[in-house]
Amino acid sequence: LKCARMSDSDIESASFGPSCCLGDLPACWAMSKDLGLPPLRQRVFFVTGATDGIGEFTAQQLARQGCTVLVHGRNPGKVERVVGALKAMGSAGAKGFVADLSLMSDVRRLGAEVAEGYPIIHGLLNNAGTFAGDYTGRRQETAEGNVYSLAVNVMAPFLLTSMLLDNVRNSGAG
Repeated sequence: LKCARMSDSDIESASFGPSCCLGDLPACWAMSKDLGLPPLRQRVFFVTGATDGIGEFTAQQLARQGCTVLVHGRNPGKVERVVGALKAMGSAGAKGFVADLSLMSDVRRLGAEVAEGYPIIHGLLNNAGTFAGDYTGRRQETAEGNVYSLAVNVMAPFLLTSMLLDNVRNSGAG
C-alpha cells in the first residue's frame, strides 16, 4: 500500500520528502478511506507516556484531528492536564488513565480498564519509556522484582499489546 502522493522513484530511492505522505500526515490519513476505516473523528487512539514529550505531541496531533485520545501517564495531575488540553483541541472523548508501567499488576489493570471501555481501538501507541540508569551500574528493581527499565520498556508494552490486540483487530486496521 502506498500513498497516492508517493512516486515510485521515492520508494525506490527511499528519499521520502515533502511530496510523500510522511511529510503530509493528513494525506496519509486520507489514504485510510481506501482501507475502509471510519473518519478520524470516529477513531480511538491509545497513547502511553502521553503526558510529556513525543507522547504528548502525538496526542495533541490526534486531538486536533478530532480523534478520541486515551491518555496514559504515571502522574494523575499531568494526565488530568493533558486530557483537559486535548478536549479543548477537539478530542471531546479524551480520557485519562493512570498506571505505573514498571508494575505488571498496574499494566494488567490498565489493559483491563481500556479493553472493557473501548472494544475498538484504531491505534495503540506504546510510547512510554524510561532510562532508569544512574551510571553506577547498580540494578534498579521494581517492587515486583523486575529490572526497572526492562519492565517499562519491554515487558509493559508486550503485556499491554497482548491484552489489547483483539480491540485493535476489531478496528479492521490491526
